[in-house]
Amino acid sequence: MLAACPPLLDCSRRQLSDTLAAFCTGLSVGDAALRQMVTEQPQLLLVPASRLGRQLAELRTRFTAEQVARVARRCPQVLQRRWADTERLLDYFCDTMGLTPVDIAHSSGLAFPLEHVRARHQVLERMGAYRRPMPKDTAVSGNPSLTEIVDHSDELFCQRVARLPLREYEVFVRILRAETEAEGDGSDSDSGSDSDSDSELEEPSSTYRRKRS
Repeated sequence: MLAACPPLLDCSRRQLSDTLAAFCTGLSVGDAALRQMVTEQPQLLLVPASRLGRQLAELRTRFTAEQVARVARRCPQVLQRRWADTERLLDYFCDTMGLTPVDIAHSSGLAFPLEHVRARHQVLERMGAYRRPMPKDTAVSGNPSLTEIVDHSDELFCQRVARLPLREYEVFVRILRAETEAEGDGSDSDSGSDSDSDSELEEPSSTYRRKRS
């Protein structure tokens, strides 16, 4: 553990004890599961106990105690990330993708940044390979799972999920980034001028729409 995370040598026994106590208080996991978690992710012991407690408390506003424990085990990065970033990611999962806390807790989605998630989701949506589930819809959606969407390399994602040439996906990611930046600029200014780059971004959006057979 020390070899994987040398800064632990600089931590006092009190600091490590407080952090472990915060884990025990905030997570419904046994000693064995907690030991496995910190062995696999020793950098979690560097998170100050007060911050760790706040992160776990925020997660409990969105998940059940059991789901919080599952999220912490599968996506320990969420305990180190700023809560504002995690909240934006959760809002995207729930409000844009139509996912439930159960869907999120049983995936590795919270281990990834929003930009990565957005690119994967939107290329599938524009191709017709992902449709937002309707509220209270009990029918199987046919959508790939969140883990399938986010947890592959770009190459495997294109081969197994999007069924799209890797080069086309890379182009899509660049276009999406430009669209996002343009939207951000537009929110700061109401100049209303239509630049050439705006018109160029309309066509690729339709390129990635595929009719379902």
